[in-house]
Amino acid sequence: MKKQIIATLTAAFIFAGLAACGSSDGTEANGAKDVSAQDESTEKVRYIYGETEIPDIPCGDGGFEGKAELVWEGEDIVKLQQSLDSMVFETHTFGDYTVRLVGDKVRTDEANFPGSIYTQNLRVEVEKNGVMVEEDGGYNDIITYVTQFFMEYRLLADKIGDYLDMYDLDCPVIAMKYYYDDDSERTVMTAVEFAVIQNNEFYSGFVGFFEEGLGVMLNPDGDGTKPGTMLALNNADNAVCRMGIFSSDEFAVVDGKTLIDEEAGIRYTFDFSNPLPFELYTGEKIK
Repeated sequence: MKKQIIATLTAAFIFAGLAACGSSDGTEANGAKDVSAQDESTEKVRYIYGETEIPDIPCGDGGFEGKAELVWEGEDIVKLQQSLDSMVFETHTFGDYTVRLVGDKVRTDEANFPGSIYTQNLRVEVEKNGVMVEEDGGYNDIITYVTQFFMEYRLLADKIGDYLDMYDLDCPVIAMKYYYDDDSERTVMTAVEFAVIQNNEFYSGFVGFFEEGLGVMLNPDGDGTKPGTMLALNNADNAVCRMGIFSSDEFAVVDGKTLIDEEAGIRYTFDFSNPLPFELYTGEKIK
């Protein structure tokens, strides 16, 4: 069962809050692929990054980071039928836990966007001692600008292996990172959200309270034709945001409730109440 905390809020609160702020080790069998049931009648083939060639399908919008337009009767959808069903981009082992970064409908566009990998339904999967804890801890759509049709996630090949980290706090915490390309119009170059394992259940979809300039939000002044302008940093203290910025490759563990991004000078402090609060953490500058 999915444990998305966000589902417990009213639609009005979600809209108000989020409108304001919004190393692969190839451990799968034979390093090749596995097959998992998608539903009772179809099977999805799952491949391993680095072990399988990704099909090059240049079908995206050049003005929108090369992302395909996911309209059911559109030309891009037809072309995407040739993409890989599913791929494990990262697999990490932390004690009893195995954490994977997984995406569906995987392709590249090397001629126009070399070094980029496009995927849908980017998510985290967690196993404990070989038993699935949760099937789908999806990245939120703030990082794809909450667009209606351009919903592919764009992974940077040179960052594969750095998207996920797990930390042994009072409850295990997974940092779900995202990177953007070097665009002179961007003010947001990185973003991170956090998921938690509590009582052997995997929870995601939280928000945090951020000091000014630390949270990631949709830019009310962004140009919808220029994705580099569509995210901004919060301009007031105590803002509620789905993601924050980060700089360090790994965070430092201070105690059972605190992580520090030493390079960016940010302290993340978590509230592990039971049940977990929707406002899971705070992001503040280290004085």
